[in-house]
Amino acid sequence: MSSTTKLPDYRAHRGIYVRHMSVEFQKKDFTQTYELRNHICTFKHSAMDEVESIEYKPSAELINDQIRLLDTMESQAVSPQLLHGYIEKILKNSPNQPQMLFAKYLNYMRCKEYVQAINCLHHYFEEMDFRSTTNEQKLKKRFCYFPLNLAILHCLLGHNAEAIHALTEAIRLAQEGSDQECLLHAIHWLYWIKKEEHSTESLTLLNQLMKLSENVSSKISGYAALNTIREEVLKGNEPSGIFYRLTTDDALISQSSLNDLSPTLFAEIAAIWSHYGINSLVVLHCQLLLGGFTNEDKRLNDEIIGLQFCKLSSYFEKEGYPSVAMKILDYALTIFPEHTEQAELLEISKKKLAFENALMKGEISLAKALSTELATTDSLEFSYSRAIIMKETNQFAEACNLLYKMLQDADEDKVILRNKLITLPQHRIRILRLLGEIYLESKQPCKAIEYFLQSVTCAYSYHLLDSMIASMIGLAEAQFSIGLSTTALDLLNDIAVSVSSFVSPILRAKFWTMTAKLHWKLANRRLPLRHILNLLDHAGTIFESRNYYFGLREVFYMKV
Repeated sequence: MSSTTKLPDYRAHRGIYVRHMSVEFQKKDFTQTYELRNHICTFKHSAMDEVESIEYKPSAELINDQIRLLDTMESQAVSPQLLHGYIEKILKNSPNQPQMLFAKYLNYMRCKEYVQAINCLHHYFEEMDFRSTTNEQKLKKRFCYFPLNLAILHCLLGHNAEAIHALTEAIRLAQEGSDQECLLHAIHWLYWIKKEEHSTESLTLLNQLMKLSENVSSKISGYAALNTIREEVLKGNEPSGIFYRLTTDDALISQSSLNDLSPTLFAEIAAIWSHYGINSLVVLHCQLLLGGFTNEDKRLNDEIIGLQFCKLSSYFEKEGYPSVAMKILDYALTIFPEHTEQAELLEISKKKLAFENALMKGEISLAKALSTELATTDSLEFSYSRAIIMKETNQFAEACNLLYKMLQDADEDKVILRNKLITLPQHRIRILRLLGEIYLESKQPCKAIEYFLQSVTCAYSYHLLDSMIASMIGLAEAQFSIGLSTTALDLLNDIAVSVSSFVSPILRAKFWTMTAKLHWKLANRRLPLRHILNLLDHAGTIFESRNYYFGLREVFYMKV
């Protein structure tokens, strides 16, 4: 080493090491120096590969440097392939290093491999969470809920084979951790899958469920029962059986003094009545739930409260009182902070309410502007409102193309429902009904009948009374337009009792208007003219009080 070479500081470890090696090197003769040089060359060419060429620092320090560079100056980091190979080598020797998982996440992100990036990020969080806890056994007990939640997701998507595999893992982990609650839920879901497949295993699973229900607390049994009822509703079971089960569950909760479950039960019953279209009972259970609500009430989560306010608002909107509905939403927005999921749901309901109110008043330009506002919060509601605007402005071909695409997405389960007041069957029915209305207005009644029949069939199979009656009124109008007045009148007579008892006033007024029109056009009129005018008067009163100008115009036209 020449005398002009600047050596590191002698007080540092590196300075001492360099001086020591310099002395050792100077002690060697020429032959020893040449042999040392050959050994170094051999080691470099045979023992070091491309990955190892960067291994001049300890692994942890190197990875931390690369993480810092990827986060701040990505261009100065090593290539993705080089870093990936180095990380894999380190993980092979030392698998329990969370920072390696985070480095893999950053590496995948710059390669735009988002699925692998998310997986690495999840594993990183799990590893850090596991390390941060002081009670590892307690944390391990929670791991059985991961395959359970994954199985529920697979089950809802219809992937039964994957769901069974995940449930088997959840049952194994629950048994190892002696977690009776997780075990009960896992066997419950497995029972439903086997029952759907008509498997003989379902009877064995049912017996296991009964035994578990005796061993676990009444609270867990109550949750399991609510979960079962929800699945029966979504599968389109008979309402009578559903409400018998709800009555039994209500009795269980009352006998066991499970006050924590009472609000959940009210919310479930409100959701089920809403699903079946019985709006008066929806508002009753919403009021029962909200009546005991205070901001300090920890038994109710924000999602339940937000949904009840939306349902209450939807009820008054269907009853024809949009100003009351808007006041409810405005009050609810004062409870929840901005940018939360609940505030977002309330904003969607508010914009949708304003849009439908503008449509009822015939203010198409205002409705079009309000429809555009929905684009930022709910793309599905935006598309549906666009189709309605196209229908009102006679753009029938464009509206049909948009609705066909929406119907295809609904049939293939590609729909994400941000508006939690509507289910997938209800969404599909409203698309079919709107297609029927478009074909009816474009003078294609036979095509309209086809879509109205599909919507009636779908509503009937899911026992959706409100949707079924609205579709049958449209079907009757389509039959009337091709001269089948008697058939259409018989159809309306079949639903007259349900209309007078359960549906909203606007729908009732539409029913009376259509009935009056059919009686008026019949050759052998079944009702005297005075009774027909009375029907129109009743319908006109409702339309006028609710500012529904399209319906009012039709009533005036018929009376003239």
